[in-house]
Amino acid sequence: LIMALVYGICFGGRQLFDSFIRGLHEFKFQAAARLFESFIILFAFAALFLYFTPHHYEHYAFALMAGYSFFIILCLWRLKSYLVPFDHTAFSPQFSFAKIYFVGALLAILFGSLDKIVIGKYLSFQDLGIYGAYMAASLNFTSQLNTIFGNVFSPMLSKDVSNTPLMLKKIDRVFTLFFIPLLFLVMSVTAAILWLLGREYPITLSYVFSFSLLALFTMIFSVHAMVVAVYSKETLKMTTWVGNGLNLLFVGLFVAAVYWVGLSI
Repeated sequence: LIMALVYGICFGGRQLFDSFIRGLHEFKFQAAARLFESFIILFAFAALFLYFTPHHYEHYAFALMAGYSFFIILCLWRLKSYLVPFDHTAFSPQFSFAKIYFVGALLAILFGSLDKIVIGKYLSFQDLGIYGAYMAASLNFTSQLNTIFGNVFSPMLSKDVSNTPLMLKKIDRVFTLFFIPLLFLVMSVTAAILWLLGREYPITLSYVFSFSLLALFTMIFSVHAMVVAVYSKETLKMTTWVGNGLNLLFVGLFVAAVYWVGLSI
């Protein structure tokens, strides 16, 4: 629990400062900081792996926290001119948006953990490991593509929301034209990562296809939600309700599938 708490603080701080840098259009600095962060994580993990036995998951967690902390320090140095005394009048309007995000995040965590809890409890930890590997291989790749969209479009739209309808049309056109190539790309990456993980993680075509399709749909939904959420407070509320409505639909379909078909990955 202590490890989870410290890791959560480091990761949350990293995401917070990353959003500050992105909002200021400091994309070159952001890229350089992420590169240094990656090197710190790689070298810290290699050092812990080589000099400490037995190997433990904490070594990986420590390496990640070292990289995140270094990223935060770099961002603090870059943003030092913006560090001013707390201004309540400037904070209050922003907090009204933050409350919506906070509630939506709590519900997303609740629904996002349900499948893993059920698989771990009623199938096996081996099944949960395979499920987690496929989820990570597919979703981590599409989340990086999401970051590219977010870095470019979010700051641009937040400055001029009148471009939102045109931007949505362009995004729809891109996803319509490149849906099949993107699906094959995600499937290839997922299969390659599972192959690298070794024989304990079997490459099953139906898993590769279904998890890749899920990851692609998740990416499309996330990009649209990001663009619409920036438009106004009302659209932010709408995307929160729609997102959690879909989560409720997922729970209903999940329960029905387990009841009629049986539980499986």
